[in-house]
Amino acid sequence: MKKISSSASTVLICALILSVSQFAWAVPKAGLQLEINVCEFKVPSELAQANATFVVTYIVQVGEDGRPLKVDKERNDFLTDDPFVHCIKSWTLPFGSQKLAVSFTWKHGQGWTQLAITGEDLNYRITFEPGAFAQFRRARGNDHP
Repeated sequence: MKKISSSASTVLICALILSVSQFAWAVPKAGLQLEINVCEFKVPSELAQANATFVVTYIVQVGEDGRPLKVDKERNDFLTDDPFVHCIKSWTLPFGSQKLAVSFTWKHGQGWTQLAITGEDLNYRITFEPGAFAQFRRARGNDHP
């Protein structure tokens, strides 16, 4: 009886380990992808050299295939919209059929510092080191990384 009980315990433990490991190592559905082109948006030299810190924000309607269907300006007080809209429309996002807010942050003395993508149940932030973009390095007289 002890031998049967011991074997049954071993089987149950193995089954538990397998089910937990499948849950712990679950991967997203095949075919989901995240593809973000980090574009360099030009800032006029007067604005880049001014004491300006600002955020540019767009509302993006994402289709079922993860491609942006519509990009609407939420806030952009200083720059033209076309480069931002063109860049965002080149992305593929793994969260289909929802609205997302996409924000780009420019900080005085640092240049573009953050890209944020937020929506229902998600909050992604990509932070850039100060001077990460060529325009800001040139504006400061430092052409090499």
